[in-house]
Order: sequence, then structure tokens, then C-alpha cells
Amino acid sequence: MKKSIYLLSTTFLAIILFMNVNVMGQNPFYVDLVQPNHTNIKWVVGESYTVSWEDNLSGPIEVWLYNPNASGWVELTPDGGVTGTTWVWEIPNNTYPAGAGYKIKVQSTVNPSAYYDEGIAFDLVYALPNSITLLQPSVNNISWAWNTIHLISWKDEINENVEVWLWDPNGSGWVELTPDGGVTGTTWEWTITDARVASGGYFIRVKSTDFTDQLYDDGDHTFTITKTSGTFKQIYQPNSESIVWSKSSTHLISWRDEINE
Repeated sequence: MKKSIYLLSTTFLAIILFMNVNVMGQNPFYVDLVQPNHTNIKWVVGESYTVSWEDNLSGPIEVWLYNPNASGWVELTPDGGVTGTTWVWEIPNNTYPAGAGYKIKVQSTVNPSAYYDEGIAFDLVYALPNSITLLQPSVNNISWAWNTIHLISWKDEINENVEVWLWDPNGSGWVELTPDGGVTGTTWEWTITDARVASGGYFIRVKSTDFTDQLYDDGDHTFTITKTSGTFKQIYQPNSESIVWSKSSTHLISWRDEINE
């Protein structure tokens, strides 16, 4: 009987020890990334997005970004991390180029090597290429003359300024018309001078000051710069078949026009 009680006690103790080892082997603390952690995520540069996670840690959380463009892991949150389970990331315009392979990681500030979670890779993309649309000049058969002022107009869905550029077919190529830093609004007045050769083949481009090589729109048609600002409307004198002028006499020639020169 004593032997049986001893065996039962030994078995019970072994079970208790086994359970304790299993419990001690399981880590009761965790941090799990929720967003971004799905396939086919595309975040637009210049916009703001919420990074979210779940955890049962007592300390703050750090948010890190994996940059595939040679810089590796970069901490996004300020020193000391953030509390709660969400953090808004305002993606800066000129820091991270558009591309694939970016990842977000959330980790403990106390023991980051033990408590962290890394998400699925996502893409950074630039704003839609049609967010700027040139309205004028963008129709056929436009002729603009020296010493005249014309309105360049466009519509856009961007927050930054807009630059106006001219394609000069006479050797100059692209020439910026607006001052450094671009202009606000959706219109800009251009004064045409005789610095431009009178010819056809000109066209206008409007583009973002932040994404000059990605966000722009060209006119659908070229236009002409001319020397005159209009046409002769009417010759008053001489304008009759019965007029006879003799040699060595002086006569008045008169007309009506719509030109500046």
C-alpha cells in the first residue's frame, strides 16, 4: 500500500513538473502587426496612413520601416516609442522613392529582440499621373503674339505648387516660365516677349514642384508665337478704283488695324 501511494505521489509530481515546464516555455507577452500586413497594399507618397497593432506589453512600441533602397531599417516613431495601438505615419515627399519591398515592423522598447512583428511587403507609389491637367493652351490652331499676355490654366488635385514650362523648338528645349518654387492656384499669366522666335511647335507643360518627373501634363497641341498681335482690318485710303494720283504729289494712306506694333 505504501509503495502504491509512493508511486502515485511520484507520478503526480512528474505531471506537475511537466506542466510547469510547458507553461514556463510559453511566452505570455506578444505584439502583432495588424496594418499594413496584407498583400497588394499601395501607399501614396505625401499622404498619411495609420499603422496599427495588438499587444499586451506594458511599455511603449516603436514603429520601424524597412527601406529596400539601401538604407535598411529606419525608425519612424520618435525616441522612446509611442503608447496605444495605432500611430499615423505621414509619408514625406522626398525621403522614400516610389517602389516595392517596403515593410513595417513594430517592436517593444524594452526587449525589441524578443517582442516584435514584421509585416508583408507593400508598395510606395506617387500620386495619380492625371492629378494635373493642362487646360490652356491645349487646343489646336492657337497663335500668340509678342508683347501680349495670355492665361495659362490647369486643374489639379495636389497640395504643392505648380511649375509652368515651355517647350521651345528653336534650340532652347525646356524653359521654366514661372519663378523658382512655382505658383499657387490654377492660373498664371504669361507675358510673351520677342525673346522667343516667331514660329510654330511651342507647347506648355505644367508639373508638380514635388514630383517634377512624375506629375505633369503637356498640352494636346502645339501653338505658334507670331510677330504680330492681330491682322489688318481695313484700308481706308486708297481704296477706290477711280482714284488717280499724279507723280510728285503727296497723299494720305490710312487704315484700321488690331496690332500693337
